[in-house]
Amino acid sequence: NVITGVYAPTNGSVEFDGETIICNYPQGKMRKLYAGNEEYLCNNVVRKTPDRITKLGIARTFQNIRLFKSLSVFENVLIAKHMNIKANLFSAAFMLNRQEEKRMRHETEQLLNILDLYDVRDEISSSLPYGKQRRLEIARAIATQPRLLLLDEPAAGMNPQETNDLIRLIHRLK
Repeated sequence: NVITGVYAPTNGSVEFDGETIICNYPQGKMRKLYAGNEEYLCNNVVRKTPDRITKLGIARTFQNIRLFKSLSVFENVLIAKHMNIKANLFSAAFMLNRQEEKRMRHETEQLLNILDLYDVRDEISSSLPYGKQRRLEIARAIATQPRLLLLDEPAAGMNPQETNDLIRLIHRLK
């Protein structure tokens, strides 16, 4: 949660690929707890938002699945692909980004195929069994093209068969 910008550290920083993405020092009540200790590990506050951290190449899944429940499997992954879109408001308004959109749709279909979700691509995500919802969340994270993928308890709530399937999937992705 600290690495991905959901929480700020009390004292210290997180760097990724040589860039500080989160930095904080004790403030408020925490300042009293650190009184007399070593100097603060960080002298200024840096808080990149989760979307900026994702653009730097870090993606994550959550212990509790977070999907767009009323959207299809395909739409959930396509939205994540848009994280790296190069289009702007002008090009989108005049549909000048058709090729990029076509490429993203193709890549989404490929990713769904790799993650064994292609057969349910048009299903509403909330109607999927738990194991497939977990795969969908992983697909969304991978769609952002991360250099670092963080999986928060990826097998939580799964039965043994789903867990074994997930282990095989993670090995394939690796």
